[in-house]
This record gives sequence, C-alpha cells and structure tokens, in this order.
Amino acid sequence: MIDQIKQILLHMTPLEWAAAITTFACVYLTVKNRIENWYWGIAAVIFYALFFWKIHNYANAALNLFYYLPCCAYGYWVWKRCGPKQDDDLSVTTLTPQARVGWLIASVLFSLCIGYPIARYTNDPYPYADSFTTGFSIVAQYLQARKIYENWWMWIGVDLVYALYLLPTQKAYLSTVLYLVITFMAVRGAIEWKPLIGKPKAVPQ
Repeated sequence: MIDQIKQILLHMTPLEWAAAITTFACVYLTVKNRIENWYWGIAAVIFYALFFWKIHNYANAALNLFYYLPCCAYGYWVWKRCGPKQDDDLSVTTLTPQARVGWLIASVLFSLCIGYPIARYTNDPYPYADSFTTGFSIVAQYLQARKIYENWWMWIGVDLVYALYLLPTQKAYLSTVLYLVITFMAVRGAIEWKPLIGKPKAVPQ
C-alpha cells in the first residue's frame, strides 16, 4: 500500500499540480458565474497543454493551446462586454431541441475528424478517447463562452471520460482526482445555472 502511494506521488509532477490547481479555481469560479474564471482558465490551459504534450495526448495539447487559449480570451471579452452594468447583459440561455441535436452531431464529427489522423500518424496511445474529449470540449467551451446552459452537460460527459479512462490509464492520478471533482462541480454548475436561465427563448445558431 505504501509503495503504491509512493508510486502515485512520484507521478505527480509540479506541472500537473499547477494545471490541477488552476483548473479547479477556473471551474469553481465558472460555477459561481464569476468573470475571474477566465484568468485562471488561461493559466490552466497553458499548463495542461504542456502536460498533455508530455504524455503524448497531442489532440488535447493542441486543443488547450490553439483553441482553449483564444477561447478563454474570447469568453472574457464576451462576459466583460456583457457584464451586469451594460445594457446588453449576457444572460444564461438554453438551446432548442433542434440545436441540441445539431451541436451533438457537430461534436461527433469533430471527434472523428480529429481521431483518424491522430490514430494513423502519431504515437498517441488513446487516439479516439483523446479526440472525443477534444471534439466535445471544443463545443462545450464555445457554449460556455456564450453562457448557454447545455455546456454543463457536455462538460460532465467529457470530464467522466477523462476521469474514468483517459487519465488513469496514463497514471495521471492527480488529474484523475481533479476530473472526478470537477465532474461533481459541473453537476453543481448545471444546478446553479438552471434558475439563471432567462425567459425561455431559442438561442440563434
């Protein structure tokens, strides 16, 4: 038992600690609907881009660096521009049933398009799990930036794949625990954002 704990601790690098702490802060502040989440998010995506590159999850590394990073900047800009002191306050909205199906199809297509070249041309040990988390995260992050309620359900699915499969199989134990925690935080986010949904209306897509 002690040897197992030692092995787990040996796999917890300072880089993974930094990524885990900043990600936790980001998700917590997002649940609370606080704009400061984007500051922590920018730090988290940089740390996780480096971490995923080291463990050969190239799609997730690229996702963090080339999508999450600019999306965090975009999310901050949108939330800042549409803050509570502005006339165009950005309220929490929800998708129509048709839009939900459309975004689900888009997420699957993103995942397949990313997964095939990674499986064929890289040494990524889990190309399709990597591409699934990438494809669905692309959509979830955009929905989050627009304060669309369904982002939380997509994050719950993505976080579970990270926590139950992708991370533990690569001995990323600290990140595994983190993603279990933020899965519950995402559930909490869905609960806390539910009453914030404005007058029912479709979100233009």
